[in-house]
Amino acid sequence: MQVSSSPQLAVSYQEGGKAKEDRMSLAMTLFSLISAWLAVALAMLWGVLRIARRHQRAETNQVVSERPPANAAGRGRHSPAPAR
Repeated sequence: MQVSSSPQLAVSYQEGGKAKEDRMSLAMTLFSLISAWLAVALAMLWGVLRIARRHQRAETNQVVSERPPANAAGRGRHSPAPAR
């Protein structure tokens, strides 16, 4: 077995008097491409989820009361204009 000096870096050997080069099959190329894509996608998803978890807002555990506070009972959102 000898390594050829071709730019494809294929391994050549003698089989039955002919030189033959081993190359990666199409199925293996596609499998490698898809698995590399999945690895990159999962790494990015993990990073995004990690950042989202670190920057989560603090949840408040306050119980919402049935009645609003006494000072805001009769008013709307804004306070009334002062009397002149």
